[in-house]
Amino acid sequence: MATPVYAIVGEFDDADTLVAAAAKARADGYRKVEAYSPFPVHGLAEALEVNDSKVFYITFIAGLLPVVGNLISNTVILIVSLSQSLAIAVASLAFLVVIHKAEYFLNARIVGARIHAKAWELLVAMLVMEAAFGIAGLIAAPIYYAYLKDELAARKLI
Repeated sequence: MATPVYAIVGEFDDADTLVAAAAKARADGYRKVEAYSPFPVHGLAEALEVNDSKVFYITFIAGLLPVVGNLISNTVILIVSLSQSLAIAVASLAFLVVIHKAEYFLNARIVGARIHAKAWELLVAMLVMEAAFGIAGLIAAPIYYAYLKDELAARKLI
């Protein structure tokens, strides 16, 4: 009698081989097939027949919560300020804009201190990465910059 197979593990050198292996596993009758990759792999979800995932919707809604909260709180502040006078409302709006822009510099300074980088270095990295990759680049910039700086320092290039 054949020994039952409970798990199969594989490591693949490229994305196409991973997608092909996932599709073959599904075609061979395996139903609980999972694949992990450090980057998105085009066609992998289709190969795994993962079509109705609610993770996308949950992540999207959860990602909007801080934005919605910020908009609501800023709107309340502006309405309360308008109930006093237009000048106070304009001053409140200016204050909110300045605080949110100052947050970029403050975060760059705090994160920069943790990774031994100056605030201007992080701001430049964030601007370059945002221009190249959009919002994802802006978010990932401190991580990639810290990694790059650490690798260059290890090789004594900086």
